[in-house]
Amino acid sequence: MVRHISRHARKGRIAALTGPELNVADMELASRVLADHGFRLALVAQDRGILRTHTGSGEINFVVSDLVEEVDLTQYEGLVLLESAAQVAKSARELAEKFLAADKAVMALAQSVEVLADLTKVEVKDHPDVAMAIHGTLYAASPKEGRAHAVEVFAEQVAA
Repeated sequence: MVRHISRHARKGRIAALTGPELNVADMELASRVLADHGFRLALVAQDRGILRTHTGSGEINFVVSDLVEEVDLTQYEGLVLLESAAQVAKSARELAEKFLAADKAVMALAQSVEVLADLTKVEVKDHPDVAMAIHGTLYAASPKEGRAHAVEVFAEQVAA
């Protein structure tokens, strides 16, 4: 019997830490690109419940999968600090530190880049829009290089 494995076969979950003000565009972008690589994004926050956000077309509700203090690293392949994770910088730092200590990739978007740079003790210049810590090295990308491309690279590194 031949078994075909598609590019979309599930490979695991990626934790996505958000603050109280979820940026829907970040969530949708990360979710779509990671899903193309077989990963499912799971929302992590400080409080359990549903996060409501409004877009031009109406209200969107997101269910929190895990609380920051309950994250089981064996259940996740990596971590994305969404832009709003900067609003909960202490929790973002603690969670990212756990993932990095377990040699799991961490990506930060927008204002959350500073949290990751501080944690890795790397000075970032020119206000990068995205940063990734992979196997002890911090990589940064400027806005002109594009978030979608950076999320794509992150997904490929986590899958490797």
